[in-house]
Amino acid sequence: MKKYHSSKFYLILYIYLILNLVCGENYVTQPTIIIDHSKHETDFGLEYSLMESNNKFYKVGLDIELTDDQVPQLDSTTSIPVLIDNYEMIIESFRSFQDWNTLNTDSQYNIEYPLFDSVISDTDSNWRHYFYEDFYPIDNKGYGNEDDSNNYNWCLHSKFKLYPTAYEDLSIYFRANFNIYIYVNNQLLYEQTSHAKSTQTVNIAIPYNSPYDEFNIDMFICNNGDTNGDNILAFGIVGHLDCNNRNQYGYCEESDYIQCISGNCNSNQTACTIGECIESSNSQIPTCTQVTPTEVPDYCISDDLCLKSSCIVGAGCSNVPKYCNDYNPCTMDYCDSNGICRVHLIENCDDVECNCPTTNLCNIYQCTIENVCYSIPMNCTSDNPCVNSVCNSNIASCQQTYID
Repeated sequence: MKKYHSSKFYLILYIYLILNLVCGENYVTQPTIIIDHSKHETDFGLEYSLMESNNKFYKVGLDIELTDDQVPQLDSTTSIPVLIDNYEMIIESFRSFQDWNTLNTDSQYNIEYPLFDSVISDTDSNWRHYFYEDFYPIDNKGYGNEDDSNNYNWCLHSKFKLYPTAYEDLSIYFRANFNIYIYVNNQLLYEQTSHAKSTQTVNIAIPYNSPYDEFNIDMFICNNGDTNGDNILAFGIVGHLDCNNRNQYGYCEESDYIQCISGNCNSNQTACTIGECIESSNSQIPTCTQVTPTEVPDYCISDDLCLKSSCIVGAGCSNVPKYCNDYNPCTMDYCDSNGICRVHLIENCDDVECNCPTTNLCNIYQCTIENVCYSIPMNCTSDNPCVNSVCNSNIASCQQTYID
């Protein structure tokens, strides 16, 4: 058992309380501390062999607020001792439970641990996932493993700050078989007291009213002995762990959201869509959304006015020469620098004597001065190598398809 009357202990406690007061508005910067316990201490060294059931998760009744020392305590109405299936004691007294998360008088048993260094995925901008398949964080440290294969007796205290996101509700989820206690702004939000062989998955919602709300999170996780089961700790956080900048709506958002609010959304040119800022029906905060335009998007329109611009889904922008043909063999048709089709009469041309066919509209027929007919195929060459562009003789127009 710990001793509570040494001057060293009160010095450590004083420093701990000062840190809480000074850093209280910046929880995220505070290190995670694991307090090692000997398996011979009260409430620790529990034996899994004594359990009748391997899947017991209790709500023993915690006080709604943390103590002045920033540790959980039992509600005064809790029935003591707390037993598992009337066989194995898990909490002997109010004092022993409070000792779980009280700093040890000897600093070698208060071990800093990089809990947030194991992010395994962040596919969603607001999700942070942490997963430890074999969570034995302080093996051979503190009291050591005490002739066990691992150190099974410890309590973890993590403090961090959480900020709302505009697109998802704030939440924390867990999958573990440890004791877990979550406090938000010093108020109890969730409790799970267990010494179970199997894990339990829980999702904890954190309601908020304003984007300017800030939440100080105290997370306590304790292991009281070998469960002969999984030692998995998986947890995820939805929300922002820091807030260096706020957008015009007050949210601590990532750069792509700020980009959207400024109206600068990237378009998907291969899909022929335009990025537009559109307000979400849920949050009324604009998001960059890809919209299919009714006309050729601006990013595909060529500066050369004699090119006909289009966008082919899968290939992107494509430009082919504009088709100027009045189907009169005695005229020369061309596109001027302003993109306008012009007609020039061929002198001494007799379209009757020239006798040019008109069945293939993909050919431009013209007469020479000698009234000899010749043809020029319509140019449907695209500047996009991923586009197959050919002339449709029925409509005298270039048709383009994506080359898959």
